[in-house]
Order: sequence, then structure tokens, then C-alpha cells
Amino acid sequence: MKEQRATAWGNAVPLGLTGYCLACLLFGLTNLGFVEPKNIAFLSIACIPIAIVLFTGGLITLRNGNTLDGCMLAAFGMLFVFGPALETWAAAVGLIKLPLVVLGAWNLLLAAFMAIWGIPLSRAPIFAFAISPMMVVVLTSNGLSMILESSTLSTIAGWVFLIPGLGWGLYAMAVNLSAAIGIELPVGSPLIKERA
Repeated sequence: MKEQRATAWGNAVPLGLTGYCLACLLFGLTNLGFVEPKNIAFLSIACIPIAIVLFTGGLITLRNGNTLDGCMLAAFGMLFVFGPALETWAAAVGLIKLPLVVLGAWNLLLAAFMAIWGIPLSRAPIFAFAISPMMVVVLTSNGLSMILESSTLSTIAGWVFLIPGLGWGLYAMAVNLSAAIGIELPVGSPLIKERA
């Protein structure tokens, strides 16, 4: 029997990047003190749809054959957004006492994941690759701020969170618009070019 190939669903990376950008903006604003501790449950509520968007974008991207971006979006949605959102919500309603050291270690683990994902991303356009070192910096500073209880590192992480939150949000919109009108975006050459 002849195997039928599935039709691609379209580029889901902008969908996933939208969730990623919203998460970065929320985490940045929280670190900078714009979300008061008494309203921290709001962060958890907002992160659940963001995690769904990231995970869905990852699954569609995987289905289209892009393993790297699909795994990164889906894992980011579940590990970085959904898991901590549930923990934060449980702590906010008094179900658990959430030690900041655990969330700090979680951030450091995710920084290590982003460093590893940066290796294959070095073949992507520079704008896409920049996600990796940027997130390594922000996750490391955020994790250390929790472990060391440093308000200075928390503020640094907050400001650095805003960079991908705003920059890649514009990139996601530009990818959608450029695909709709058939133009190529100048997103930079890859660091490592594919061999011919």
C-alpha cells in the first residue's frame, strides 16, 4: 500500500513565538515589580493559555518536520511556563510552600537546555539563534536571583526578559506578514552555513 504524506499545516513558529514573547513580558514585568506579590496568582492564570499556545505551536511544528523548533517550543511551554505557573498558583492559594531555591534551580536547568539548543540553532538565521544566548543570560540571572535572594539580579533578569519579549514578538508578526505578501525577511545569515 502506498503511504500518503501529510500536508503541512503552515508555519507554526510565529504562533509559538507569540506565547514565548508574552511569557517573557510577564516574567520581566513581575521581576521589575509591576506585578505585586498579592496578585501573583494572575501570573499563573495568564501563563496557562500561553503554555497551551507554545505547546500547540510546538506540536504543529513537529508535525511539519521541524524537530528542533517543535521540541523547543513544546518543551518551553510545558517546562518553563506551565509547570512553574502551576507551582506559583499552588503557592498563592496556600496549597504548598514554594521554596525559591527550587524555582531558581529550575531556571538554571532551563538555561542549560537553552545552551544545548543553541548548538543546532547556530545553523539558523542569526535572529533566531540569538534566542539561545539571550535566554541563557536571563534564565541564569533569574535563577541565581532566586537562589541568592538578590534583588539586583532579579532586576537585571527583568530588563533582559523584556528584550526577547518585545523583539521576538515583532519578529513573529513580521514572519506572518512576510509570508502573507510573499517577501523575504532580512533576519541575518546563519553563524554556521550548511555544507553544499
